[in-house]
Amino acid sequence: MLRLAAIGGLSLAPAPSYAAAGADAAEQLDHFALGVSDLDKGLGYLEAKLGVQFTIRSHHPGQGTRMAGVSLGDKRFLELLAPDPGQPGVENPFLSTVREFSTPTVLGWAAATRDIEALAVRLRTGGYGFENGETLIEPRDGDRWTLCWIQVHGYAGGVVPWMVQPDPHSEGEFDLRPSGCQLLELNLEHPDATKINDLFTVLELGARVTQASEGKVGALLGTPNGEIELGG
Repeated sequence: MLRLAAIGGLSLAPAPSYAAAGADAAEQLDHFALGVSDLDKGLGYLEAKLGVQFTIRSHHPGQGTRMAGVSLGDKRFLELLAPDPGQPGVENPFLSTVREFSTPTVLGWAAATRDIEALAVRLRTGGYGFENGETLIEPRDGDRWTLCWIQVHGYAGGVVPWMVQPDPHSEGEFDLRPSGCQLLELNLEHPDATKINDLFTVLELGARVTQASEGKVGALLGTPNGEIELGG
C-alpha cells in the first residue's frame, strides 16, 4: 500500500534524478491529486509555493468534496481535494482520511482512457478485481458532467492510477488555460514493481514502476518558482 506522502515542505532543492519511465508516465497522466482538510488554507499554501493561481473550481455532489485545480499543460491538471462545507450530511472513508491532512498531501494520480468498457473487459479477463462508477461534477460555470472511473482493488490511489473517461456527450470542460506550471515527470516506486507493471500492461499504460523498498508517487513540476517536487 502506498504511503501517503505529506508535502509540508515542498522541495526547492535541485530536482531528483528520475528514471526515463517518469517522462512516459507524465505523458499519460490526466491529473495529479492532493488532499487537505481545509481548501482555502491549502490553496493559500500551494499558490505561494508554486507561484501560480488555481483557476479551476468544482464540487462533487453526493461525495462531500470540492476541489480547486491548476493546469499542468497538455490538458493535465493538479487537483486539490477537500471536504465541502456545503454538503454537511455526507460521510465516507475518503472524507475521513482527507480531514486528517492539515497540509496538502499526495493522494495519487489519474490516467485517461478512451474506452472504459473495453478496459473493464480486459481487467475481468486478467482476473483483476475492480470498482467502477460515475462521478457528477459541477464546475464553477454551472455545467454538469459525468466522469466514469475504474479503481483496481488493492491499490486505492497511489502508484496505480484510477482510470477516468469523461462523458463524451457532456459539454462541460475545466478551464485549462496555461498557468505557468507544467508537469515534467512522474515518479512511481513500489516493492512489487513487477506485479504492478504487469497490471499497467493490462491498463495499456506505458508508464513503468521502479522497484523500491516502499510505495511512493511523486510529481516534478516546472513552476515560476523553479522546479518543485510533490511527494516522492
